[in-house]
Amino acid sequence: MRDHNPRIVREDQGQAVVRDTRFQEATAKAAARYEWAAERGYVMAQYNLGLALAEGRGIARDNKRAVEYLQKAARKGNVASILRLAEMHLTGLGTPKDRV
Repeated sequence: MRDHNPRIVREDQGQAVVRDTRFQEATAKAAARYEWAAERGYVMAQYNLGLALAEGRGIARDNKRAVEYLQKAARKGNVASILRLAEMHLTGLGTPKDRV
């Protein structure tokens, strides 16, 4: 059941915090929650943490770490991660530029 899986609950909490843009620290809280769930293998948290790292939302921008988390999610079949990784390879963000 979705409500009882702590990884999913924590990722959902991160999504709720992101939607509350009234507070500067909201994205930092979201990133911390994504990181917690991502480290425990939750694919959506891995994707969201990868985006946060790539964009510097709530966490210091780190394209290499972004690629790592997006790759983890992509390996589990997350299509959005695959697309973002392709974009990063094309532009050379966090990875050598590859236009092939």
